[in-house]
Amino acid sequence: MIEKKDRDVFDRVYSDEFEREFETCKGIIFALMKRYHLIGYDRDDWLQEGRLVFWKSKESFDESKGISLLGFFSINFRRHIISLFRTQMAQKRNCGLATVSLEELAERKGDSSKKVAADQEDGTEGVMLRDSLKGFSDSLSGFELIVWLNLLLGKSSEEISEGAQLTAGQVCNAVDRVKRKIRNAL
Repeated sequence: MIEKKDRDVFDRVYSDEFEREFETCKGIIFALMKRYHLIGYDRDDWLQEGRLVFWKSKESFDESKGISLLGFFSINFRRHIISLFRTQMAQKRNCGLATVSLEELAERKGDSSKKVAADQEDGTEGVMLRDSLKGFSDSLSGFELIVWLNLLLGKSSEEISEGAQLTAGQVCNAVDRVKRKIRNAL
């Protein structure tokens, strides 16, 4: 059930007088609509935002400040739209927080990813390389696969031998076999 207070507000917002006054604001709304692009906002959304800001402007309007209601609305609506725009831009910036560039990864890990990225100007070489190595891991033995995955993680031969409890010679032989199989695959 709608309370009396809410009903009074509803009646005032949708009154003919409010609509007449709001009509004068539509030019400002459409001008800002052309200037700013809010993702997912269509004409009706802009008008709804305008109606809300106009209502709040009308409620807090003080004629003694020396500004007209239309001027006061214009300032408030511009601030409101800029606030919405900033919110959308902040959300857009946060989308990329989970991604890391190849160059940044190379700086962190110190591996050769940077050289690979520099050699691939248009990205086609990377696609061709991926296609060439598609079944590569299937050609490795279990031992070679363990060594290969540890190398991909940026571990040195010494770290692999210590972690897998192998001799340095066994790891070096496995690395040589993996390199040979890579050359054959390409």
